[in-house]
Amino acid sequence: MYRYLLLWLSKSSEEDNMSKFSKVIVAVMMIMLLTSFAWSAGKQESQESAEVKELAVFSPVHHYMDALKQKFGEFEASSGIKIKLIELPEEEFYKKTTIELSSGKPTFDVFLLNQGFTGQYIGAGWVEQLDPNLNDPNQTSKEYDIKDFPPGAMSRPTFDGKIYGIPATVDPQIYFYRKDIMADSGINAPKTMDEVYNAAVKIDKAYPDVAGIANRLARGAGSFWPWLGFVYDYQGQWIDPDLGVHITDPKTIAATDMYVKLLKDAGPPTALNYGWYEVLSSFQAGKSAMLMDANSWISAFQDKEKSAVVGKVGASVMPAGPDGYIQAAGGCSWMLAITAASQKKEAAWKFIEWATSKKTALYVAVESGNVSRHSTWSEPEFIKKYPYPDWIEASSSTTNDYNNTYYMTTHPKLGALGEIIDISLQNIYMGADVKEELTKAEKATKELLE
Repeated sequence: MYRYLLLWLSKSSEEDNMSKFSKVIVAVMMIMLLTSFAWSAGKQESQESAEVKELAVFSPVHHYMDALKQKFGEFEASSGIKIKLIELPEEEFYKKTTIELSSGKPTFDVFLLNQGFTGQYIGAGWVEQLDPNLNDPNQTSKEYDIKDFPPGAMSRPTFDGKIYGIPATVDPQIYFYRKDIMADSGINAPKTMDEVYNAAVKIDKAYPDVAGIANRLARGAGSFWPWLGFVYDYQGQWIDPDLGVHITDPKTIAATDMYVKLLKDAGPPTALNYGWYEVLSSFQAGKSAMLMDANSWISAFQDKEKSAVVGKVGASVMPAGPDGYIQAAGGCSWMLAITAASQKKEAAWKFIEWATSKKTALYVAVESGNVSRHSTWSEPEFIKKYPYPDWIEASSSTTNDYNNTYYMTTHPKLGALGEIIDISLQNIYMGADVKEELTKAEKATKELLE
């Protein structure tokens, strides 16, 4: 464009009614205008966050967000951006998220993305890639340190080498048990699944008001997640990265048999209705003696105002399966992500950078027990709040190691695939033959993957 202006300026003709001086003035003005447009385009993205006054954040009702929202004022004061938090019960949250993202016009900019939906949402192009933000020193502080997040947790929102979310929670699966009941019953803390079974049955018989163990079994409650921890402990598999199905593998069958047998022989009478909330509440109220689920529940168990088991809780990595094998069980990760349709992407990243920074992540961990960064485990403030060496060792080692061998499919139909397992677990609990039921489950799974 500048070249054409110079050519026009140099033209000389007697028929030209405009003086050379006038032409110079016009040319200078056009150059200034073009320069202004270029500068504005370059500054548009950086100006965006300065113009944003409100950012919509969508979350399920979750103890992570209960802690984080207490610090919203800090972000609002530093950024000038008001956070509009939208919260719904988990089941409603999933439905609304899917409906709104698929519409192309979501009413939120940032949302909590569950690992079970990464394949579907990212594959559909509904989630914004974050690498440009992470690699831009003007958007991301050099102190942010993306490598401080466990590799296993980072693998959840990473597709084709590109990052689409930042871990907010990791929740590795560990083993909780009542130290006082174990001691009173003359039982050493179980180290193997067989020892867990024997202890659970003994406690269940000796304590009429306490179930020997509680684990998830309700349909639609993600029961397949803790079940998968058992499967890997038995060196079995569910669905491999190439979509091979291994539900009828003898090791997977043995793990399933143990998972259900524990609940049939030593679980609560209403085990069929137990989702994660019922499992947590039962143990917190002193109504069950063991469970294998999310490590972050420690905050509920040690809550002096609500818990009946404060100071009575022991923790360890998952008990060993056959041959002494122990699999570090993966976490049920939640990630903060940006909708691809958001018109406030720079401001959205600014919020995520703040929410997942070392400082904010430490605060959330202290308040809720949700640890998303390696560095948090050794922070004095965190250790002071959770002076439980066995829990810290079980949680940190599991978080750091599970990425090596643990795999949960990120297939877009994960929810439906998981429900097949949930239904099978219930059917086995109610009397179906384990092998026959899992044969049906494998057939249904293969059909769903076709």
